[in-house]
Amino acid sequence: MYIDPGFAGMLMGVIISIVTVGGVIWYSAKRKARKLLKKDKPDTPVNGITGDENDEIIDTLENVEEK
Repeated sequence: MYIDPGFAGMLMGVIISIVTVGGVIWYSAKRKARKLLKKDKPDTPVNGITGDENDEIIDTLENVEEK
């Protein structure tokens, strides 16, 4: 059986695309499942800026009156 080189290249492209899309779907589904099943972590500051020993978040936009 003769397979035209152009058709073989196109067939390989389709096969690689199917495998890639399947892998992305698998990875995405696995991440969503883990996210649904894991325990919630306590709230942490988004930017990581914390203040004193009480670990209060510093409000960098706070209006501070100068003395």
